[in-house]
Amino acid sequence: MISNRRYISILIIFVTTFILFQGLLLGRIIVSDIHVNKHAGQNALTASQSRKVSDSMKFDDLNSSYSGLKNMSYTLFVGADNSPYIKTVDEWCSYYDKTVLRSGALPEPGDFPLPDIIIMSPDTLKGSETSLEWYLNRGCDVLCLALPDVDVIEESQTLQSLLGIRKIRQKLVRLKGIHLFSGFFLGGERIYEEKPGAGEEDHSLDLTVPWYITRAKTKTYLRGILSDTEQRIADDARLKNEDMPSLIWSSRTHRGTVFSVCGNYFSSRKLAFGILSAVDYERKTYSLYSVVNAQVFSFVDFPVIANENEEGMQKIYGHGMDRFEADIVVPQLQTLESLFGYKTTCFMAPKYDYDDEADAQKDTIEYFLRIIHDIEGELGLSMRYKGQTTLKDKLDLDEDYYTAEESSYPIHAAFADKNDLSDVLKELEKHPMWNSIRTISLSPSDSLPFLSYVSEHVTVQQVTSDSLSHKYFQDLELIGLETALGYDNVMLRMSDSLWPESEEDEWQKVSRDSSSNMSTYYVPFSAFDKVAISESNARVRGYLSRSYTVKRDGDVITLSMPEYDDTASFVLRTHDELITSIEGGSFKEIENNAYLITPEGRRTRIYLHSTRKAMIFPEEVN
Repeated sequence: MISNRRYISILIIFVTTFILFQGLLLGRIIVSDIHVNKHAGQNALTASQSRKVSDSMKFDDLNSSYSGLKNMSYTLFVGADNSPYIKTVDEWCSYYDKTVLRSGALPEPGDFPLPDIIIMSPDTLKGSETSLEWYLNRGCDVLCLALPDVDVIEESQTLQSLLGIRKIRQKLVRLKGIHLFSGFFLGGERIYEEKPGAGEEDHSLDLTVPWYITRAKTKTYLRGILSDTEQRIADDARLKNEDMPSLIWSSRTHRGTVFSVCGNYFSSRKLAFGILSAVDYERKTYSLYSVVNAQVFSFVDFPVIANENEEGMQKIYGHGMDRFEADIVVPQLQTLESLFGYKTTCFMAPKYDYDDEADAQKDTIEYFLRIIHDIEGELGLSMRYKGQTTLKDKLDLDEDYYTAEESSYPIHAAFADKNDLSDVLKELEKHPMWNSIRTISLSPSDSLPFLSYVSEHVTVQQVTSDSLSHKYFQDLELIGLETALGYDNVMLRMSDSLWPESEEDEWQKVSRDSSSNMSTYYVPFSAFDKVAISESNARVRGYLSRSYTVKRDGDVITLSMPEYDDTASFVLRTHDELITSIEGGSFKEIENNAYLITPEGRRTRIYLHSTRKAMIFPEEVN
């Protein structure tokens, strides 16, 4: 039997323990400010202050004296007005603040300021050899976005010479893979190779190409890997590595350089951006350019607040919606933060299926706000839904659910499918609860720029990667876009696993594939910052309005901005030069010969040294 004294002592211990743990939890909630969206950055910049993607001017529209070209640095695009390449070139040049002029054919030689670089579509090369040689003799560089049919090249020895082609060994050869050499894109060396018997094959690359053998002193960036049969034939013919099929290469011709692309690599904007940026770097002694510096993870349609699809969830996962999200999905979110460093943006769906009668559950949003705060993430709103309703009614009901919890957390970001964008913008503008949204994570759209304003105050950031799919060509696209913009927006759409149509959609496989891809393909870009969507929005706004100048004097590069921008980041790429010190900023190495520069004022000075060896073993001074 317990005495009164001992009973009171035990009771005091229990009460103290209860108060201690509940007090810690309460203190954690109060101190952490879970209702503050700490990622909501500077939204003062608007569309009227930004650079816009506009149609390039026609070269022939300039008057005959070419007075409009005086003191102008410009890029000349040669191709038809309806060329599939012109929109890509225009967008890339707008991001890099370059002026583009376009011409249906290579302008005849004349007395006018020459372009900084000539970008030619494949249909314009035939018959342009004489004019092309004239430009090259005067130091112009040329980029051929793709090569014309092999028969066109075969019949013109002059064109072969200008392109740096020594021999056409075969009109078509079937490759088993491609080899991307390090130093062209950011991300390092890549080998993409078909491996029979290794499971599902990756047929995303076009591996049937002409076999061009380039001449000596060309620089190859992308080369084909022969099949075993073709390689044995090549070995018997005593062919060397440099005789293997070239896919992207450069050749010094006269005083200029010709960059050639053999294949469909400009069919993708993301990859095209990377090639344009890499070529811009290769033709200079160094390259310093502005980037967004944002790696975003968009977790779409999560959390779903209503306990929907009860029967289906119990059958597949053995849990209802609420327990499945809390017990199974939340640990995956925590893994994204702890292992990969992502500050996940969760685009909630207070209700997703409007044909399901389940209502949103009380205190669920508050629960997830605590989880999202702990992983340094952000809560946004998904504009996706299913069932018989309208977008307006959905937003009205979402407001009812959100205000019922008396949450004061401000929602500044939304996710939308590309086909719904115009309706979403229309409804957001007139909705008092949701018109605080300032950026939209958008499913991939070929009709819009990757990063842009869609109204005076709202930006769009396109999804650029799918965490569940990463084929060879998609990997090239990733490293291309990272090279050009230092930006990536990875998407995982949760509704597919909540209403799975096959075993491929079930969460066990989805989470495994997503984690595998995230831990493999995105590691080379860990120098770039992982941020939530609203912080990325602030960086996009700064990126789209940023102006700067770059000058070099000896071993010192000076970066100047008329106004200091605390969202500013730059990539510096050198050719075997190291940063010895920096004034007015900081830097970190992305990879060999590539650095991420963060200015800390209006002027940043970067001091370089020519070789690694000279830094490690400095020369003695006598």
